[in-house]
Amino acid sequence: MNINLTRIVPDHFRKPEFICQSQPELENVRSPQSVKKFIEGRKAEIEKSLGGFRLTIRYARIDEASLIKKMIDTYFSKKAAAHIGKYDVFRFIRFGYTLVVEDENRKIIACKLAIGFDSVSGISHSFVSLVVPEWTGKQIAFFISTYSCLVALERGSLIQRATVNPLNFASVKSLVNKVGFVCQDFHPEFFGKDEPRYVLYIPLSPAGLTNNTINEEKARLFIASHEAGKDYRLLPAVDLDAITKMYSETEFRIVSLISHISGEHQMLALPKYLMNFSPSEEVFFQCGPGDE
Repeated sequence: MNINLTRIVPDHFRKPEFICQSQPELENVRSPQSVKKFIEGRKAEIEKSLGGFRLTIRYARIDEASLIKKMIDTYFSKKAAAHIGKYDVFRFIRFGYTLVVEDENRKIIACKLAIGFDSVSGISHSFVSLVVPEWTGKQIAFFISTYSCLVALERGSLIQRATVNPLNFASVKSLVNKVGFVCQDFHPEFFGKDEPRYVLYIPLSPAGLTNNTINEEKARLFIASHEAGKDYRLLPAVDLDAITKMYSETEFRIVSLISHISGEHQMLALPKYLMNFSPSEEVFFQCGPGDE
């Protein structure tokens, strides 16, 4: 375990407490022993939850690179899959921390490719997150994504970066609402025409991996008691032109998928100063292969 606490930046990309779950005691979890205990405890919880479905999570093997690449080609769009070669998969397994979830027959039903970089920014890049369709709705994406963040924290990364298709609402809700990612940026043509992506970031600390989770009741009360356009914005999740305009012309950034107000999917955005964005973070946001 390589937990470098001097490099943890817990305040970056933190959603405000007034819309999130809150375990205040985790804000002071800093010692290597306590962080290690947190990581081991959360991993054990995820392993137990997956075990309830007779599933197992583990690191991928080199000899599974071809199979994982085939899964990517099968379930990703052609444009997205074309950006992820077999050598990329090999590299993420050999030098990164690629996770797979397998069923009781040892069939891989989900995978998560990520790799960390020993740089000042301390970014863990998540390049692929995939769950086969027959296992959707079981929170597998949430479990494997959270587990990947825990591994990244364990190995000394400060932040994990990922991407998600804005029209894949199940994945957006899993990553943004439940895991706790912030939509730092939006690219309407990430892989070219008709291939938009949110660029996501989450701080890797016990508090960051817990207190960024959206509390829907808190979010509802905040929206009801504050002024639209000034304190927050709500945009139709399918209105990518409006989302593009907001990201290019304003300081608002998406923090949650909201479905309980109008009955339709909407994106809740807050001023980015509330998540402690700063010019120094802008160097982090380099585009690469995407997740979902």
